[in-house]
Amino acid sequence: MTDSYNAENWSLSKTLEYAFDDYCIAEMAQKMGKKDIADEFYKRSQNYKNVYNPATSFMQPRDDKGVFIKDFKADDYTPHICESNGWQYFWSVQHDVDGLVNLVGGKNRFAEKLDSMFTYHPSEDDELPLFSTGMIGQYAHGNEPSHHVIYLFNSIGFNDRTQYYVAKVMNELYKNEPAGLCGNEDCGQMSAWYVFSAMGFYPVNPVSGRYEIGTPLFPENQAASRQWQDFYSTRSERKTKKISISSQSKWTANLTIRLISPMNRS
Repeated sequence: MTDSYNAENWSLSKTLEYAFDDYCIAEMAQKMGKKDIADEFYKRSQNYKNVYNPATSFMQPRDDKGVFIKDFKADDYTPHICESNGWQYFWSVQHDVDGLVNLVGGKNRFAEKLDSMFTYHPSEDDELPLFSTGMIGQYAHGNEPSHHVIYLFNSIGFNDRTQYYVAKVMNELYKNEPAGLCGNEDCGQMSAWYVFSAMGFYPVNPVSGRYEIGTPLFPENQAASRQWQDFYSTRSERKTKKISISSQSKWTANLTIRLISPMNRS
């Protein structure tokens, strides 16, 4: 298919992804002391708001005159969006989740929309494209643009829902067998999501250095960095098989960071 309204395909996806790229540039410029450049690119990073249509409550492509394209359906797969639909790309504002929450009308509305993402299932006669795999509602775990969405429940205080869906994906969509992944292993992202999530945390915005808490798959995890820092996530009970998970606040207290020298590893 060809995007007849724009010079090239994927205009909506590119607007959203370039906004995140601009945020990354701004962060680097800020650390380099180049405030004028940082200010310019922080401003550009807000361009995601230009494609938000309050009438539909979705990010929506515009035509060559800047008008929102008519007859937009969020569950359609169109040339304006790269290998995804409007549901899946709506959340691609990792650098400004609070801004996205405000854009849709606050935490309650955001929670409703997130819930709908996982409960609005395609109909049986829908012809889904090849890359729409690992589906939970409109969430497509087999295609990477959705991967951070599960962790967005944390941003509005619904930590238990993040933990529920993280456990569901780990237990149902990853198999220890040939072709055990539910989607294409693009650059290792399918496995990277699993490793992070099994350890109990995930970088929604990798540039920020912040990790969102999920639910660990194992009682204890250890990973060494170049500075010999070991991250341990522990939990007193493992209930992932039943997907009955203790509250985040309960087990977060057990998430510790210990510094261990190479000679003292156990």
